[in-house]
Amino acid sequence: MKEACGFRDELKTFSDKGYAVLGVSRDTAEAQKTFKKEQHLNFPLLSDPKGELAAALGVTPGKRQTVVIDKEGKIERFYGAVEAATHAKDLLKDLEQR
Repeated sequence: MKEACGFRDELKTFSDKGYAVLGVSRDTAEAQKTFKKEQHLNFPLLSDPKGELAAALGVTPGKRQTVVIDKEGKIERFYGAVEAATHAKDLLKDLEQR
């Protein structure tokens, strides 16, 4: 929850820098709809119950990981372990340094 809310709160900053934010989890679309509403999320959530998208991106299903994909569709950066409470701000700092 803290991680999603961090991205919600920083969405304008990500957007201003040209990034789109998408959340992906193994939760059902219905569960995500409820979570999105409860947390007032302002970005899309994708349901990946079988872990197919995760596998295609090299992400371990069920782990907190982040993939940054460039405009050509190539993986620009991969974050294998993240701190949920500060991840959005940490990611913004890292992206500013590139």
